[in-house]
Amino acid sequence: MQFKKIYYLVKEILTGFPKTRDSDKELLWAVWQREGKVKWEKLDHTDFLTATTPESVTRARRKVQQLNVSLRATVATQRKRKEKQQTKGKYIYSENSCVFVPDNE
Repeated sequence: MQFKKIYYLVKEILTGFPKTRDSDKELLWAVWQREGKVKWEKLDHTDFLTATTPESVTRARRKVQQLNVSLRATVATQRKRKEKQQTKGKYIYSENSCVFVPDNE
């Protein structure tokens, strides 16, 4: 599915279902339902492989929420996302240890 189509689908869902603004999982499930991939509240292997990727849906959500203030997540969710982004880093694995290296260093 093209990004432009995903963008408008995500915008429609965020507008109609406010709980999807705070949850990427809820949003992803709603997108897959609209695409007809979810049948009887289940997603089978073939439909999963042909469904829009979670990365594309979250990318579209970020763009929609950037451009539409009224569709942004609650303040608490925005704070959690920002904290999570700030704590991201890299794990360096060796045979005997694992070391976390923050991105900001």
